[in-house]
Amino acid sequence: MNFYVNNLSEAWYKIRDTGLDIQQVMPKLEQALELSKTLAKEFDYVRVDWYIHEEQIWFGELTFTPGAGLVTGLDRGLNKMMGEMWLQDRVNLPTPLGSTDVTDVTLPGLLKKV
Repeated sequence: MNFYVNNLSEAWYKIRDTGLDIQQVMPKLEQALELSKTLAKEFDYVRVDWYIHEEQIWFGELTFTPGAGLVTGLDRGLNKMMGEMWLQDRVNLPTPLGSTDVTDVTLPGLLKKV
């Protein structure tokens, strides 16, 4: 499985080489990449899935939590590498007067384990 990030000429990460030659569908892949950028621009993270069949591009889905957030097969540091690519706007909102800081709250042991 190969992972491509904004560039189809070089795999960003490979789990295993399937030997698949993508050159014959490259124009459709490039079109799908541009469509993906348009669909994803309003989200801080989303995976856009496509099917390419008989020279046609078919929309698959927008996935906000791949593997329901429980995928464990992304080894060899891929989780960390992908997490570092996730850019989010950080908003520091003022704490309302009289509110409790989350560091002051004792959580049950069950909720502490992530």
